[in-house]
Amino acid sequence: MPEPPLPPPPVPSPEPFTRYTATVTFVHWYGAPVFATPQFEIRKYADHVQIGTLTLPVVVGDDAAFVAVARGTASLEVYTGRWTFTGIAGIADGTLVQDR
Repeated sequence: MPEPPLPPPPVPSPEPFTRYTATVTFVHWYGAPVFATPQFEIRKYADHVQIGTLTLPVVVGDDAAFVAVARGTASLEVYTGRWTFTGIAGIADGTLVQDR
């Protein structure tokens, strides 16, 4: 009796976050930079955003436009291919694209 065919390999589950590549067009830090390179990664999970070691809770939005705020620390606004960061560490803005 012939061997039954092997089952197909499992389909990998999608990452639990949406990845963006952000490019800095303006930045002014008051101390240690939150991101020190002209390009950096933003990861948006269902309930928070991660920029390097900084985590900000998402307060409103979807993958196209959202606001993430850590009260008294920092905020990140993303809309129409642009982002703005404001906080006690400094201010910055730029462009971004959602990675596929």
